[in-house]
Amino acid sequence: MMAHIKRALRIGQTTQPVLLSDVNVAKQDPEQEQKVKTAVANLVSSLLELERHSYDVRRELSTLSLNAVVRKKE
Repeated sequence: MMAHIKRALRIGQTTQPVLLSDVNVAKQDPEQEQKVKTAVANLVSSLLELERHSYDVRRELSTLSLNAVVRKKE
């Protein structure tokens, strides 16, 4: 009975670490790989579009700010 409890609680047992060399490489799924590449391409293009839009907004805000300062001085 006591031996069963010790085994269940892993008392007195040593554990073996799992090493990278002990694990088999997963099979490559070409369809999944293509989906990931497509998603990455979409993300990059979205980020570029966001950067362009951000630049346009900042340029417009700076123009509006300059116009407001010039009007105050007049």
